[in-house]
Amino acid sequence: MLEKFISFLANDSLCNGRNKSQIEYEDLVNTVQNQRSLEFLRFILPKKMKFSEYLDMLGREGSPEKVEEFI
Repeated sequence: MLEKFISFLANDSLCNGRNKSQIEYEDLVNTVQNQRSLEFLRFILPKKMKFSEYLDMLGREGSPEKVEEFI
């Protein structure tokens, strides 16, 4: 069962990825984001985000004091 799951994730990532000879992190992330059945992996394989984008997001959602903790 686990082997089939890994095979599905790898094959889908490889087929839909940019590089057809190897799987990249971004390919896995896109597969997880696009497959409703893989929703549970979204916290495990999040989209990459620049630290500055994270701070901006934190500033919008939280208080300025929280942002200053990271700087």
